[in-house]
Amino acid sequence: VALAAAGTLTLMVALPVGFLFPGRTKSVMAIINILFDASSVIPLLFYRLFVAGMSRRAIFTGYAVFLFAVFAADAFLWWRSTPALERLQEKAKKGAAVDESGGEKDEGAGAAGDGGDIELPRGWQQRLLVTTVEASEGGEDGERENGKAEKGEPDLTRFQSLGFLQQIRSVHFAFAATFAVVHVFRSNTYLGTIGLHLDRLGDADYDYAYTQAFQLSLPLSCVALPFIDWAMRRYDYLTCLHGVNMLGMLHGTFTLVPYLAAQPLAFCVYTLYRAFLYAVLTAFHASTFGPGSIG
Repeated sequence: VALAAAGTLTLMVALPVGFLFPGRTKSVMAIINILFDASSVIPLLFYRLFVAGMSRRAIFTGYAVFLFAVFAADAFLWWRSTPALERLQEKAKKGAAVDESGGEKDEGAGAAGDGGDIELPRGWQQRLLVTTVEASEGGEDGERENGKAEKGEPDLTRFQSLGFLQQIRSVHFAFAATFAVVHVFRSNTYLGTIGLHLDRLGDADYDYAYTQAFQLSLPLSCVALPFIDWAMRRYDYLTCLHGVNMLGMLHGTFTLVPYLAAQPLAFCVYTLYRAFLYAVLTAFHASTFGPGSIG
């Protein structure tokens, strides 16, 4: 339980690193999630070391020493980068919305006076999931590859300047939470039941070779990084999120085929689906809620 909690916390505290590279935020978020996926091969490596004759004490002591060195270096580098991130957070908190005429609105206009109801950016009802204008100066994420954001698309700079409690009462948060709950639960359910599914299909007759192949397939999401990076830069969030839905449906189709030999196809699609899911979700969260709330 402690290892699982520490792994999740490590992912959460790593996400703000993306804001240190305004022009490459989406790419950095994708890399962080793919590295997190690749860590799933560690238990298999431990098992192989144990089978080779290494004791549990030696395995976990060596792992603890390795982690101490890694996190000490990470803490030092994070300490060096903290001023830059604080400047971005301060900028997000102080951001003011710009109306169509180019004039700035009052910074306090983001919330109505009656009970703190949120006044969302103009046009969110129609174009919530399109590419948002990033709260960064000249960042590539603020533009699409085929041109600048169209007129009428929401500028979420003002929304990012709202407090955390106001943000979680918005339709943006409701959508993000619902999408994440459905897909993350689906993904984790597959992770938890794939062993039983393969066993029912006869994996035991092959000395559980398919189960081990599935474990080894998860880090292969690194191969899909160029495709994921290209897709998130080429298409808006609505298209990418539908891409996640389509990959999930394709994976489910292969999983339902009652033949063991068909399951490697499900493994490959699941690896891409899981990597794309987390990369798109974290990029969407970063673009919507800003550096003041992420991580």
